[in-house]
Amino acid sequence: MPFVVAINSFPDAPRYPIEELRTALDLSPDIPIMECDVRRRASSRDVLMTLMRLLHSLAMTGSLT
Repeated sequence: MPFVVAINSFPDAPRYPIEELRTALDLSPDIPIMECDVRRRASSRDVLMTLMRLLHSLAMTGSLT
């Protein structure tokens, strides 16, 4: 199941380096991780567009089956 990880960042929230989170979640390098602020429409859109680009890429390479 293809997915992206969205880190909801907002003021005063603790922040961790992306690679530290990748290691803690045991995610492979091909899984996108991105920071966003879900209170902002454009930020939420960017997460969905990242997922759509991933799905398109997988479909084009035949990896989405």
